[in-house]
Amino acid sequence: MTEASSWCWKQIEGGELPDEAHALSEVFVFLEHAPERDRAEAAAARIFGRLAGAANFHADPAAEGYGLTPVSVAPSAESRWRGLFPPEAIEAHLDRLQRKQQVDGGWPISWEPPSEASALEWRGIVTFDALRTL
Repeated sequence: MTEASSWCWKQIEGGELPDEAHALSEVFVFLEHAPERDRAEAAAARIFGRLAGAANFHADPAAEGYGLTPVSVAPSAESRWRGLFPPEAIEAHLDRLQRKQQVDGGWPISWEPPSEASALEWRGIVTFDALRTL
């Protein structure tokens, strides 16, 4: 185990986890790829309960503004974490994602970018992520 992995496990198992959706989603990325599957699955089940109350997490597909959703945490049908969410929640978020596609084929960003160049760059990233998810 690398020093970085050891540090991550120490944070995850020591209870020093953030209450913010972005940080928690990165924990799920680590756990999805951790070679110790039983340990990772147990940690994911424990951490999942924190996600619903995390800042910037939108469990409700009708929520407006910027935030991560269940399909942000489990972006593909193959994601280990897709099963943590009710199937109807995933479907509702996928439907909303599909409806948000714009006339030119891209998806909008949901925050105010610092510049036009940044808006174009992030719109491409958001569009790529949406296509990959759908």
